[in-house]
Amino acid sequence: MSCTGKYAAASDFDQFWCLSIDLTSPEVVSEVDRMLELAASDVQSSLAAVGACSCAMPEWATRLAKKLNIIDAGVVYNCSCGPKLSPEARALWLAWLENQYRLIRNQEVDLCGMTGSTFPAWASAEQSLTLWSYEQIAINRIMRTGI
Repeated sequence: MSCTGKYAAASDFDQFWCLSIDLTSPEVVSEVDRMLELAASDVQSSLAAVGACSCAMPEWATRLAKKLNIIDAGVVYNCSCGPKLSPEARALWLAWLENQYRLIRNQEVDLCGMTGSTFPAWASAEQSLTLWSYEQIAINRIMRTGI
């Protein structure tokens, strides 16, 4: 996924927030697009922090980026065509957004489809107890690293 541009369209924003805004009006669409473009920087900063700007993301991850872009635009930017949120609702959405960005930055949610930081892993150090096991350890290291 790229870390340039917005991840959602004005129609996605309208549909998510159930606003029924006038999508035939160039002014309204332009205003929503500006909000989405600005809000995308928050998503992009989290993606860039974990090197996810250049990976091929699975479909669920691109949908998550779109969702974060839409919610960020609706919550952070208070424009006339956006959702009318109470201060309490806005605070809850902001806390949710910050948590999602934290999960991405800490790689608890792995957007590149590898393994996140909470993926179970097991490793142990190889020990050389005989001359032959020392040779096997050297062969294993060469096979793993090419060195």
